[in-house]
Amino acid sequence: MSPGTRVKRRVFCIGMNRTGTSSIGRCLELLGLTPIAAPGTLTAESYKLIDQLFEDRNFDPILNLAENYQSFEGRPWNMWEMYRYLDIRFPDSLFVLTMRDPESWWRSTRQWIAVNEPLALDRYQLHLRVPDLSKESMLHSFHRHNREISQYFEGTGKLLRINLEAGEGWDKLCKFLDLPAPGCGFPHINRQPCNEADEKSREEGGRLQNGVLCDVCGHVTTPGKATLTGESRVDENMGVSTYGSRALRRLHRNLPKCKEQIKDNLASSTKSLFYYLYKAGLVVNSRMSAAEAAPLRAPRFTSDPQELAVVSCFFNPSRSQRRVRNFKKFYAGVQSTGVHCLVVELVFGSSAFQLEDGENAIKLRTDGVMWHKERLLNIGIKQLLFQGYKKIVWLDGDITFDNKDWPRLVADKLNSVNLCQVFGTVVITGPENCCPEVGTSGVKYFLEKKHLYKQSPVNLSGLMRGRLRGGQSGFGWAARAEVLKKQLLYDKAIVGGGDKLIFAASLAADRSDRRFQALTHSSVACEKCDHQNQSAAYTRYYLDWAECWAAAVDNKVGYVDLQIRDMYHGRREDRKYHERREILYRHQFDPAHDLSTDEMDCLAWGSDKQDLHRDVESYFLARREDV
Repeated sequence: MSPGTRVKRRVFCIGMNRTGTSSIGRCLELLGLTPIAAPGTLTAESYKLIDQLFEDRNFDPILNLAENYQSFEGRPWNMWEMYRYLDIRFPDSLFVLTMRDPESWWRSTRQWIAVNEPLALDRYQLHLRVPDLSKESMLHSFHRHNREISQYFEGTGKLLRINLEAGEGWDKLCKFLDLPAPGCGFPHINRQPCNEADEKSREEGGRLQNGVLCDVCGHVTTPGKATLTGESRVDENMGVSTYGSRALRRLHRNLPKCKEQIKDNLASSTKSLFYYLYKAGLVVNSRMSAAEAAPLRAPRFTSDPQELAVVSCFFNPSRSQRRVRNFKKFYAGVQSTGVHCLVVELVFGSSAFQLEDGENAIKLRTDGVMWHKERLLNIGIKQLLFQGYKKIVWLDGDITFDNKDWPRLVADKLNSVNLCQVFGTVVITGPENCCPEVGTSGVKYFLEKKHLYKQSPVNLSGLMRGRLRGGQSGFGWAARAEVLKKQLLYDKAIVGGGDKLIFAASLAADRSDRRFQALTHSSVACEKCDHQNQSAAYTRYYLDWAECWAAAVDNKVGYVDLQIRDMYHGRREDRKYHERREILYRHQFDPAHDLSTDEMDCLAWGSDKQDLHRDVESYFLARREDV
């Protein structure tokens, strides 16, 4: 089904924002009630209609828009008396009113406005129909909204009142919709408790009080108070130390917040001026060579057709529209060079494919939501090896190259090394009107600084210059075919982070080093006994793979002196790079036992650890890549 197709019965989620509407929206997708009209899926023209609704309160254009969709979530469907007009226009429709404890809703909404809507306070005030955004006014609006809707639909059988916070989920929703429940956990999107204790912890600069339970002593360490390990702590002897000062710990914890504040404060400064000049093409990065800075026509890759090929993959569990746009831009850039590019796309359940069909595409379908990137790349790599390609590049689907001659330069580099990163410098794009940050290839950083594990926190001087300390392990790699014939990529990192594991295994001189093995340990050390949780089975599995990979690479690793650009796809802090690994240790993840493969050779769950499955899925559905 696509926009424009007539549908028989529509389902509208009309609860107030921050009551579980995003979770219900995801449920409606999983139940096949698509297309869905929700934040992130509407077109630019649709958003113009919503803007106009605030101005003239004319519901007709929005009602006409609803003709094209089967399910609905969020604004504008939950605005004012919209539900009355929707019921009159579509009399056979069903309505879902998401409920929540009023105090919890108010705390969550207050935080949401402060973080995501500081420039839209007037509009949100109009949405709530209140004279101000005081607690009293907001709670009055909340109760009025729920009361008026409940009274309007009383006795009709068209309304479901559901409280996700109270544990209600698939059973109640599917019974109301008369649909079978899908075989997956309930998707709690943006779930975050908002009681007084959590709010106090947040105001003190910490995080929610959901600390890490030490496997040894049983002490619970709050991540915001713990000392981060591995990447973030540096010691001259062991690579691990503690921050002795409470002020330093607080500074380290608040660096992401400080970083955003500094960017805001520099909006009218020379850095902002540089950014606009940079956007206008009037300045280039100071580290670019003259050849890179010069205007280039897009050369076509004309070497031996079997010499080099590219593989990339696309899977999108949150159905992010930004990821779709980014990938299409990435793919167009690769195609413009003339190099062969194979795309492996994976969708979940009955969801529709989001990329165009083509002869250079592999289309797969699975049910298990997890990090499939390296597995999909391996599927594509095996096909390219079978087709006889001698050099294979694997790229993230959200980058572009400044130099359009990059396929030739990568192919040339692989004449002297077995494995290489495809860039020396990366420009990492932030939200609109924020200056980009500049990072260095992890391989380049290692070759120049001789530091493999030391990834220093961003310091103030580097932050002011827009540079990231340490090396970047992701974005894009290339290898000779003989390497990949001996050992494929590590594809058991089910919450992500595979690039870093591959990077470390390629360069580590001593894989018995404590720091190397700590790559599969918790990033939070117990503040009482300094123990780091781990899954011993996961660690053993990775170390076995790393031995084989290192032997295939044979320490012949380099990088190509190119500059790439990363396309923005959500805030980095929402990806929870440190916290996500705790899922593996909490559930004692064992790749040999907990994973299997399905008939399409995709990863599938091999055990019945429902809590593990739910936590992994919830992590990906909450990454907010369209924010």
